[in-house]
Amino acid sequence: ALPAVKCALHIFEPRYRLMVRRCIESHDGVFGMCGPTGPSGSGSYHDYGCLLRIGKCDFSADGRSLVETQGTRRFKILQRAERDGYQIA
Repeated sequence: ALPAVKCALHIFEPRYRLMVRRCIESHDGVFGMCGPTGPSGSGSYHDYGCLLRIGKCDFSADGRSLVETQGTRRFKILQRAERDGYQIA
């Protein structure tokens, strides 16, 4: 994800479905995305990322969602933690 660039996401993992729902319920609809630094599933991410604002979210009957986002600005991670299976900073 990059600032000012649209990014379409297919959300299917339960942990990210929860994260998206929380973002929408918070009324700002913003979350951050960092690229991985290692192999898929390693849980290792870059120290810089991009904030994404949710524009539209279509939920399917099975809980998956198609989310339209747009990058807003870069950020640097100062501290990492985990919440309900997904990374927070």
